[in-house]
Amino acid sequence: MSAPVVVIGPGAVGCGVIAADLQRSGEPYLLVGRAGAPEPQSLEVHSGRARISLTPQGYLALDDPAFSDAVGAAPAVVVAVGSGAGPDVAPPLAAALARRGSPVNVLVCDNRPVAARALRSLVQEHDLGGAAGHGFAGVLVDRIVNRSTGTDGARRMLAEPGGGLYVDGRELVAPLPEGPHWVPVERFGAHLVRKLFIFSAGHAAAAYLGGVSGHDTLTEALADPAIRNLVRASMREGQRGIAAALGGTFAGDEAHVELQLTRFATPGLADPVARVGRDPLRKLGQAERICGPARLVRAAGGDARALAVVGAAALWWGSRHCEDLSVRLAEHGPRALVAKLAGLEPHDRLVDDITRAHEVLASGGG
Repeated sequence: MSAPVVVIGPGAVGCGVIAADLQRSGEPYLLVGRAGAPEPQSLEVHSGRARISLTPQGYLALDDPAFSDAVGAAPAVVVAVGSGAGPDVAPPLAAALARRGSPVNVLVCDNRPVAARALRSLVQEHDLGGAAGHGFAGVLVDRIVNRSTGTDGARRMLAEPGGGLYVDGRELVAPLPEGPHWVPVERFGAHLVRKLFIFSAGHAAAAYLGGVSGHDTLTEALADPAIRNLVRASMREGQRGIAAALGGTFAGDEAHVELQLTRFATPGLADPVARVGRDPLRKLGQAERICGPARLVRAAGGDARALAVVGAAALWWGSRHCEDLSVRLAEHGPRALVAKLAGLEPHDRLVDDITRAHEVLASGGG
């Protein structure tokens, strides 16, 4: 049997996507958790009607001496950790990579355009030669996954059965392992922006509009025709911005939007509003999934009224579920806070639209 793929991060993406796909294909893999974290006792992936009990070749902690040996022999290293975990991963990864005799792909599953480059820089800081010759490639995960814990204590990942993994093909230095639906692409940054400004914009819209209306899941929210229509309109605005910047074919058509709506509403995922809507301050940022596409379509001469309503819903819902946003809203007021987050002047048209829609919500209007 070949050496196992090393999967760092036994969470929703690491287990629910990467490990599950590797296991389906018969490719061996190891799971690696943070230092001191207990080994998960039971991991299940529910994907459509299929259920998989994950059976990795082993489970290691980052500070386990065997981690270096595993990376030294692995056909690939997949990193699927949170955006703030890079400083913890980099030192042991640098030491392990420095011992390898051949180049390997370090596949960084993170929707941030700088994630793979940032991890490479962190590894290089340890001055062990750990980054030299290896490929640090970003991976965009086009699959919805969330986690739940069963009454029996088993950790369950609820995942879509399909969806590709777009890899920055320019950074690869070795063949990709079998199993996951890798799609090497040259325009990796463009794929990231398209996902953020269409898919992620709609995902967030369904959560914030659903939250304002008192729904607990996206499935419930999208059963409401008014919410569904507004989510559709917000994605179409994002599409128009992408079409102006990157081309109409790349942006997709109406069928692409309808496919995303169907994905969001999948009953088996039961995607919670609270999960998708978390961190509203970040998601209201100027390059993020609400103000980002709104600014882009406005720059192209288009309209972004649906995204403005989504921005107001994010502000209203977020002020009730995010203490930091609530404090800043009370301190600065809606207009000044939106302008600061969106990187715009206080009387910019987009800021006006979001502020007016927020006033309607705050006054109890629909």
